[in-house]
Amino acid sequence: MSTPTSPFTSMVITFNTGSDDKDGNTRLEIFIFTPPPGNPAVAYYDDGSNDHIDVATTKSFTVPAVAGGFQLQQLTTKAILIKIAPVGHDTWRFQFSAVLYFADGTQVKVAQTGPIVLDQDANQFIYPLTGATISSSTSV
Repeated sequence: MSTPTSPFTSMVITFNTGSDDKDGNTRLEIFIFTPPPGNPAVAYYDDGSNDHIDVATTKSFTVPAVAGGFQLQQLTTKAILIKIAPVGHDTWRFQFSAVLYFADGTQVKVAQTGPIVLDQDANQFIYPLTGATISSSTSV
């Protein structure tokens, strides 16, 4: 059974790249935050512009809690922000799925079957967790 005050520990997000890859020198940042944009992140990952994600491939990243994270009961007030910072021109087409993990064993699964297109002009995508539901819970 899930505990409303259970703290968020991490998120594993998996990108499925479509017909346009993410260049290796394009910085990828992944946040969980409380909208609107500009509020502090409660989870954060920065690839440091080191990961090329090729066409028709899948790549996963672990996004850890930061700044105290948040509690399960606050889940629907959060959003996932995916942001790129290309060097020059880059277009990345992808879909994603994610599993959010909480300390009591609760898992929340979300997916955006897209396609999502980010480039140097439209460089971020926000996925509100307002409709997120608990997919599984285990006793710890």
